[in-house]
Amino acid sequence: MGSIVSSYLPVSVIIPCYRCAVTIERAVDSVLNQTQVPEEIILVDDFSDDGSATISYLKNLKQKYQKFNIQILSLEKNQGPGSARNEAWKIASQPYIAFLDADDSWYPNKLELQYSWMKSHPEVLLTAHSSIQLFNDSHQKQFNHCKNFYPLNIIKLLFFNCIPTRSVMLKREIQYRFSPGKRYAEDYLLWLSIALDRHPIYFLGLPLSYSYKNEFGDSGLSSHMWQMEMGELNNYFLLFKTNKMSFFLFFTCSAYSLIKYIRRSLVRLFDGNKGK
Repeated sequence: MGSIVSSYLPVSVIIPCYRCAVTIERAVDSVLNQTQVPEEIILVDDFSDDGSATISYLKNLKQKYQKFNIQILSLEKNQGPGSARNEAWKIASQPYIAFLDADDSWYPNKLELQYSWMKSHPEVLLTAHSSIQLFNDSHQKQFNHCKNFYPLNIIKLLFFNCIPTRSVMLKREIQYRFSPGKRYAEDYLLWLSIALDRHPIYFLGLPLSYSYKNEFGDSGLSSHMWQMEMGELNNYFLLFKTNKMSFFLFFTCSAYSLIKYIRRSLVRLFDGNKGK
């Protein structure tokens, strides 16, 4: 970690952690290597079932980077990443919040670009950007520093969750939260709830964040493809039930979601058979 801190951004970074000892330091390093470092980082141990390994590692990180404001929040039962983010949200002290998962990372000027744009557009509640998958830390790409945010098309968002949680920055004061106890597609429900209440979401096409595994099929929650699909279908039902979606839109989005699921399943089955 070699960044020189010139100023701190009024941002609370929230990172839910569950058995994350292998990847969390990479995530934290990517935050502390930002061109402008956030005022605070909140690490939430979601009651990891690895004895005290995760919490001990988090405490070691806090000690290692003691000149930065790193807080550790330990939950008394496992609640899933959405609820873990909500608990950190309650104690966040800064006017803006950025989310990062323990197995992901950020491009060095992600916070600076995103915060500066939101500061100059105070009416916007949420911004996001694109993300790419890397296979190791050495292949991070360089990008032109384009600052052209554009309003995300709500129809596109209804049919495709194009907002990676690792890319989101939002205002702490908003009344929306992740659905408590919901473990699959809980982030998608939050983005849709905000958008369907006619709050424009602005998007930057630059990939300023990185994941290191496939969205579907690898370890973690994303490996549970049917549960993920049920979570997405449940989102549409909840939005229909609360009159945010018409029946026609509910039916159309649900049908399209099932078609996407069947296609993903067939591709995964074909790839699996091809590898035998």
